Amino acid sequence: MPMLTISRSNEHTNRVRNIKLLLNNKEIGTIANGTVKEFTIEPGRHSLMAKIDWGSSKPVVFEVAAHDTIAFELMSFAKGKYPNGFSALYHVIFKPGQYLILRQAGK
Repeated sequence: MPMLTISRSNEHTNRVRNIKLLLNNKEIGTIANGTVKEFTIEPGRHSLMAKIDWGSSKPVVFEVAAHDTIAFELMSFAKGKYPNGFSALYHVIFKPGQYLILRQAGK
């Protein structure tokens, strides 16, 4: 079975909040600040998204074959820096679908 690995950066933004992980629009778990989670998934085409209350990442579509491992990195829009109140407010109001950044590791 394929493995899905997600690494969440250690950031000040949302430090005490767990972020929901959705595979094919179904919650598969949560991830805490600065941790790594692994999930066994079915081979094939999938959509992965991260969500926290009002904000989320863009969905990432990927394919995985049997016995493969695919890795993703998860971070906030602030990318580990202390955001000011205006940038946080801007993302909450105008870009809630880009509040979190989810990307394939190494890309």
